Amino acid sequence: MMFQQLAIVAMLSTAANGFVAPLPSFQRNSVAVSVATETTFSELLPNYGPGQADTDFARKYGYAVGKEIRTVGQAFADFTDIYGLSINALYKNAINDIVGTTHLIIVDARFVKTPIWSAGLIASLELLLKNYPERENVDQLQSAFFKSLELDEEEIRAEAKMVDEWASSSTKEDVEAALAGKGDSFLAKIALDAKADDVWMYSRYFGLGMVSVMKGCGIEMDKNVVYNTMEEWFNILDKPYFTPAVSFLHESQVD
Repeated sequence: MMFQQLAIVAMLSTAANGFVAPLPSFQRNSVAVSVATETTFSELLPNYGPGQADTDFARKYGYAVGKEIRTVGQAFADFTDIYGLSINALYKNAINDIVGTTHLIIVDARFVKTPIWSAGLIASLELLLKNYPERENVDQLQSAFFKSLELDEEEIRAEAKMVDEWASSSTKEDVEAALAGKGDSFLAKIALDAKADDVWMYSRYFGLGMVSVMKGCGIEMDKNVVYNTMEEWFNILDKPYFTPAVSFLHESQVD
């Protein structure tokens, strides 16, 4: 099986299930912690308020304080209502995971949709449903997925196609130049934006989109080659490479 497919399968199989109730965890509140000193949190920081810290992060994302965010359960309820059909039993967990984890990605205040992210999402979705038994329901299922997450399916597919076309007409050197911020390609813009963002957010679909670029520009889909290329490319991007590189190798074997 090709490395790109193994990578997607591994990432989907290890996704956290957002629809399972979390196990009980030990929690402490500020009053309990401060019993020994008889000082409350509000007394220690009387002027503190959510999103009001004197930091660049708070200034950038303070607008999100108090913003109503849909839960994972609400996203899946919307998916169920829009789809209106039963999900094949063999696919239920995987579809739960992709709806839930995608929702958690896009509600993060740091999330920025890019063509690379779109390419990774489409690659994941298409591989997941490649052998879905009820073929007549696949289009409806995919449409429900996008609508339930309030994503523009047409736009995302157009971006993914653009990435594939650009990659197939580019070389590894072209990609690396773009990742360095050179040129006027969409990838150069993504790279420049990422370099300028100290809290840039990586997600699995961005990584998978980069694998799609590797495949398109003719890089061998061998796990060692992909790992080394991912390391090189993320170093050029000035971002940590360990998570995107290792995540593709987890539980994957290449024939």
